[in-house]
Amino acid sequence: MKAIVVGYGRGEVSGAGDQVSFLAYEFKKLLSASPVTSRGLPQFGTGVLLNRMQELGLLSTKNFREGAPPQSRRVSGEAVASELLKRKRACYLCPIACGRETRFGEGPEYETLWSLGVNLSIFDIEQVAELNRLCNGYGLDTISTGGVLGMACELSEKGKLPFRLAYGDVATMKELIVEIAEKRSRGELLAMGTKALGERVGMPEAAIHVKGLELPAYDPRGAYGQGLGYATSNRGGCHLPGYLIGLEALAIPKLVDRLGIDGKASLLALNQNVTAFVDSLIVCRFAAFAIPGDFYSRIASAVMGERITWEESITIGERIWNLERLYNLRQGITEDTLPERFSNVPLAGMLKEYYEIRGWDSSGVPGPDKLKLLELSTGQDGI
Repeated sequence: MKAIVVGYGRGEVSGAGDQVSFLAYEFKKLLSASPVTSRGLPQFGTGVLLNRMQELGLLSTKNFREGAPPQSRRVSGEAVASELLKRKRACYLCPIACGRETRFGEGPEYETLWSLGVNLSIFDIEQVAELNRLCNGYGLDTISTGGVLGMACELSEKGKLPFRLAYGDVATMKELIVEIAEKRSRGELLAMGTKALGERVGMPEAAIHVKGLELPAYDPRGAYGQGLGYATSNRGGCHLPGYLIGLEALAIPKLVDRLGIDGKASLLALNQNVTAFVDSLIVCRFAAFAIPGDFYSRIASAVMGERITWEESITIGERIWNLERLYNLRQGITEDTLPERFSNVPLAGMLKEYYEIRGWDSSGVPGPDKLKLLELSTGQDGI
């Protein structure tokens, strides 16, 4: 399949323009009132999160084997602003302008500052920016690239690789990024990704992934709800669906005990439904730091010309989430778990409660009553 084309009529929704204009006005007011979207992100970019995560113990180094040291500040958003920044960059008409254009091109962003910096024990902001430039040039995801390089350093320490690689060895890592992208020499092995690499060398415990996707910069041992989010994410070890870091670390919209488990399953399921709905509108995720969820229902109502309640929005998101789940199950992707390294995260109890809240069976399969409620059905192919 090459593409999906959606056709629509030429008629306009009566009064939609005025409604959308008014909502845009309110949207900007809310962004201006939030310290995150009016000051933090515009001034320091997404890297503004790094120092806060390090202070909370949510930032790790050396393939999640140690906590991030104080020198992590050398590769923070503040360091990008003071040492690298040429100009801010914004998506079309966005007042936040969280993008950074530096002497090394676009970025680095928060996840990259961690994955190619702190994670690899590289605390020279210019070297991190150069590694980011190489990844951008080759179209490599910086989280996955940093994840496999961090794992490779650990494997090298234990004699599991046919070459040497040490944390902080910037010169060799530059070479490896090129070799990974071109799938040649040493890079051919690393290009497999952490999951396949761990299986190949007989050290799956060193592969920090969920469902084959490398984990980002939030250590789940310091935020249990985020750990449950990784485990249950339909696309694997991704921080975005649900994003309980907002509640557990940033007090957005309120602060909850990040090492508690009570209520985390219900909070996560709700947030996953909301983010699934919001993502379907193709709007920036960073705006959610300032914009309440029900506001997006008003946006959808204005654009579509029919009233969509907040409850209906959540149901739409839940339908999307369950449909993705059914697809995964059809493809044989069934495990909701965390890497062995995070065994101290009390996942089992939260996962059981999560399945119950979702209306799924004990194996995480959506039940017939839930599918009927969401107007979904399964055919011979499982969807």
